[in-house]
Amino acid sequence: MTLLIKTISTVLSAACIALISTSSVAEKRNHRQPPPEAFEACEDKSEGDVVSVTTPHGDTLDATCQLMKDQLVAIPERGPASRFENRD
Repeated sequence: MTLLIKTISTVLSAACIALISTSSVAEKRNHRQPPPEAFEACEDKSEGDVVSVTTPHGDTLDATCQLMKDQLVAIPERGPASRFENRD
């Protein structure tokens, strides 16, 4: 009986650790910041202005300046999910 309780306790502990780890990874993914180029493109601009952003890969994206946490940032027309990457 004691072995069964220890086994159950170990399995539950491992499951909790796995759940916490998965939660932390998901949280980090949701808190990604736009690249510096997205903020630089909207310097001296107003919300709603259309700008072009050159990505670190050399691609050019059309974007619109939008407020994000009290700061203007260029959001690509394809939406923030594009993450300023070329997805061929």
